[in-house]
Amino acid sequence: MSLRNRLLLAAAGIVGVSLLTSGVLSLVLVRTLEFDNAQLDLDRDVISVRHDVLRAECQTPQAAPASTGCVGTKLANGTLFEDRVSNLLPVGAATRLLLLSNQNLVLFDSAGNDAVGSRIQLLRSRQLQADTVAEGNILLDGQPYIASGAALAPKRDPLGAGRVVLVRSSASINALALQELLPRLIEAGLIALAVALALALLLSRAFARPLSELARAAEDLAAGNYARRVSIRRPMSPTSSRRRSRA
Repeated sequence: MSLRNRLLLAAAGIVGVSLLTSGVLSLVLVRTLEFDNAQLDLDRDVISVRHDVLRAECQTPQAAPASTGCVGTKLANGTLFEDRVSNLLPVGAATRLLLLSNQNLVLFDSAGNDAVGSRIQLLRSRQLQADTVAEGNILLDGQPYIASGAALAPKRDPLGAGRVVLVRSSASINALALQELLPRLIEAGLIALAVALALALLLSRAFARPLSELARAAEDLAAGNYARRVSIRRPMSPTSSRRRSRA
């Protein structure tokens, strides 16, 4: 393999390793940002859903229920309440709605009954204007989720729930981060590879010629041709030019 091709392969390898390293670091950074944004969106959504759950608690839904639930009207029965809560999220939504007791046990799961009876701990909290939202990373059905919860009044809830919780799969957030980053990484990688190969080609021409000449001269010397000469040209330095002008 010629020296020029070796230089091109070396440049391509260096660019490839650099792109792989930067891609992994970028993916970690984008994933962290996506999780932070998803958590904040979930916090805002759970405050909105809490208002809908309070409305669903009443036998006759109120336009603006009190923060403690129904006032001046009867509670809905459990079956009617669960039907209403099940319809709060659109079909195929990426989030699940849970209702927890004061002991953090799941009383209701919009995705089915698999999680009912499980214990969920939300250990972090965030203040959003006048509302305090609980946050956490949980496991449901063996899969990781991020979660946001807002308080309810259990004595005024048909199921005795003390908190409404929205959860979102971590896998869906990872997929979204990869979907957003991958096309940009491929585009940037192709551009960087093209630029690197062009520069390597220019540099290889500059370095390969004198080195090839030296290699051929070495072969001639090894064959016994001691009259072989090598002409090496280099730019004249300012010091040598001044010396020549003085002479």
